[in-house]
Amino acid sequence: MIDVIKLTHLLIFTPLFCAIISAILKIFAPKTEKRIYFSINAFCSFVCLYLSAFLFQFVITYKNFNLEENTPILAIKNIILHFGFYLDNLSITFLLLTTFLFTLGSFFSYEYLRQNPQGTERFFILFSLLEFFAISFFISSNLVQSVAILILISVCEYLFSNFYFQKPIAQRYSKRIFQTDIVAQSFLLIATMALLFFSTLTPDLISTPTLGYNNINSLGLYSFAQLTPVFFALICLFFTIGILIKCAQLPFCSKIHYLSQTPNTALSTILMPICIGCGVFLVARIFPILNLMPINFEICKIIGATTAILAGLIALRETEIKKILTFGGLSFVGVIFMSFGFKIFGNSIFYFICTALAFSLISFTLDTINNSNGGQESIKFLGGLRKKMPLCTISYLIGAISLCGIAFSGIFPIDVFLNYYNFTNEKFGIFVLSAIGVISTFWIFRLYFRVFEGKYKGSYEIKKIPKRSTFCLVLLSLIVFLFGYLTKNFIKDFLYLQNEPINYATNPFVGVFYIFLCLLTYYLTYKICLKKQFRFAKIRLLKYKIKNRFGFDTFLNFFFETMPEFFANLFSLIEKWFFGGFLFLLKSFTRFFSFLSTICEPKKVQSKLLFFISLIIFIIIFLTIYSLKAGLK
Repeated sequence: MIDVIKLTHLLIFTPLFCAIISAILKIFAPKTEKRIYFSINAFCSFVCLYLSAFLFQFVITYKNFNLEENTPILAIKNIILHFGFYLDNLSITFLLLTTFLFTLGSFFSYEYLRQNPQGTERFFILFSLLEFFAISFFISSNLVQSVAILILISVCEYLFSNFYFQKPIAQRYSKRIFQTDIVAQSFLLIATMALLFFSTLTPDLISTPTLGYNNINSLGLYSFAQLTPVFFALICLFFTIGILIKCAQLPFCSKIHYLSQTPNTALSTILMPICIGCGVFLVARIFPILNLMPINFEICKIIGATTAILAGLIALRETEIKKILTFGGLSFVGVIFMSFGFKIFGNSIFYFICTALAFSLISFTLDTINNSNGGQESIKFLGGLRKKMPLCTISYLIGAISLCGIAFSGIFPIDVFLNYYNFTNEKFGIFVLSAIGVISTFWIFRLYFRVFEGKYKGSYEIKKIPKRSTFCLVLLSLIVFLFGYLTKNFIKDFLYLQNEPINYATNPFVGVFYIFLCLLTYYLTYKICLKKQFRFAKIRLLKYKIKNRFGFDTFLNFFFETMPEFFANLFSLIEKWFFGGFLFLLKSFTRFFSFLSTICEPKKVQSKLLFFISLIIFIIIFLTIYSLKAGLK
């Protein structure tokens, strides 16, 4: 019989071995050819994909299967910290998606690094390390381990954003990303430590993993019963804030803009399935805790809907491909958090998978175009590639149609969303999802018309698409084409979570209305971007005729100039003071403890003063903890 535990160990440590081998080659054999690093990385990624597929088949064969292994690493009284893994439907699903996209990303990376050979060894080392941390995160067995690994993922994200460290803009942007991640990790760490302290188990259950996902439901109820409602709500709020900052939701969305200096293939791999996927995965994991405080879901609902709409509008006005894709991807993540607010977890994860696949197809298609036309990023100097690159055109259209929710894999989760909102009479959800569909259709097909239609405006001769890229595009296109249809029947049962309805009445009119809106938006985009029939001169003439009538001119200036500038300044101010204040607190604590360690050096310590200060601090901490655990207000 096959030992699943040994296969899981092999799956976890294969990327780490790959990173170690690449580092040894770089140090002791610096003249090693670049393709050797690519071969090692591609082989290890394929091994991880194969093992993930085997575990996925094992989970499907044995329904309700879960496997857990924990190794104690630290014990403090009745608190035991474990390092281990926990395999269930949710972790295996994210694991398979992650390893698949990493495998495709390794193939696309080779073509990208052939034109940008600087730092090839460093790129593959970081790529393998990131895959190792991502796999470890998605199959982590407890919350403490997940937060610790999330910090390491943030370090890899910082190193990728500072990959071209010779550029001053890359150095500046990477620091801002690192500051954002520090704040997010601090919120998650504080909430985890508080929950860890107040959810200690009784001595007879000391063998149970602390904050383990296998018993997270009972731990949440235990903590809710032990703590005051205010303090428990504060812990849940810290979890929510940390996840929203990590996933770059408003008003902390500037992190997406700073990722524009990341290498193309790393951006396509990191943005959706790793950095954003980690937040989505963590919300699903700690759902039993957050479910005890419904206000957290209201926060996710409002912030997710606002982010989805505003990020889509930002993508409409951008002209660089990277920025369009980053803000467009953020818009779809806002949809996921909005659906989390409605507690549609199973379909939200299904939507995340379909969106990640379609978004990766579009990203890798545009990366292929970028590698073939000399690295042109602006859509102003592209066009006419439909005849020159027909395979990329077909791949982009498949990903675009699926991403909009008109057909292919994207239509199935959108249909479930709309019918659920209609079934529960949530008009807000139907309105927001329809608005996001219209905005997404506009920016996706605006990008298509500017890149593939019209006349080619570039001066660089288009190169032939390499065979590796051709194979990956065809494979990913087939998966996007068939994935939704093949998985729609059992996805609800496979990713079902507590308090989520599985079956409810459907109304086909709602889906037809959504598709009609998207098709109408496509027609308007076609007329505006390709046929140029709605010229802005006519709009300016109409504005001139009705100028100063009924205050219309003032309204237009406010709506198109004053209001966007006001919100941009407001979000920047909130982000600046929020991050700045939190980092100031961290610096203050660090300096205080540094001062204590300095005055405690031999022949410099004033024992009475130090004893008095330590006694006061100890009394304050003891009274605070005692009042919280005793339930005093």
